[in-house]
Amino acid sequence: MSHAETTAGTRTRLRTVDIAGTPWPVYKLEALAVGVLVFLGALTLTTSLQVAVLGSACVTVLAWWSLRLAEAVSLPSSQDRTVPSNHPSTPTSG
Repeated sequence: MSHAETTAGTRTRLRTVDIAGTPWPVYKLEALAVGVLVFLGALTLTTSLQVAVLGSACVTVLAWWSLRLAEAVSLPSSQDRTVPSNHPSTPTSG
């Protein structure tokens, strides 16, 4: 049995967005958006391209891995979860 066969069943299902026919994980797009915002903010505040590039690269990598880990350990979507009938948020008649 190859490594790919043994790990295929343990992969988590990630949320994806279709861009030009290729599924992209949402966490990657979110991390890139954060990186662009940090780049523009740092460039505006410091007017130094070096600081803006290095700062946004650091923040992007941290966001990329943080969001990836959060996605991997997140609870199932609200559609998959069921609320017990005795739960306080369940509407009661009367």
